[in-house]
Amino acid sequence: MTTNTPTVSGGAIVSWSISPTLPTGLAFDTSTGAISGTPTQLLTRAMYTITATNSGGTATAYLNITVVDELPTIAYSPNDLDLTNNTVQQRPSALADDHWFGDDHILGHQSISAKRLVLQRFHWCAQWNAN
Repeated sequence: MTTNTPTVSGGAIVSWSISPTLPTGLAFDTSTGAISGTPTQLLTRAMYTITATNSGGTATAYLNITVVDELPTIAYSPNDLDLTNNTVQQRPSALADDHWFGDDHILGHQSISAKRLVLQRFHWCAQWNAN
C-alpha cells in the first residue's frame, strides 16, 4: 500500500499511538503517525484508534481497515470452442506443427473417400469428399 500519512493541524505532535495492533505486514510510525507496508493476513473490517498528543492535549482519529484476498485469475485453453451437437469432440493430447490428421471415428460413421481433419490453433476444420 502507499504510505497513509495523517493530516495534522495545530501544534506539533510529540507522541503517536494506535490501538489495536495493526495486521501482520503493516507498520505504524510512532514519530509521524503514518501507516505503511503490505498486509500478509486477511482481516475483516476493523476499527483502529489513533491518538496524537502534544502539550495542548490529545486528539483522536478513527481508521477502518479491511484486508481482502488477492483477486483470483482463471483461464481456459483453448478459449474459443466450435462444437457439433450430439458429437463427442476431443482435443488431441499431442500436436505436431499445430496440425492433426484424424481417422473415421473422429469424423463419424460417414463414408468418406478423402478425409482430413486439421486442428490449427485449436479450431476444428474438416474437409472431405463423400463417396
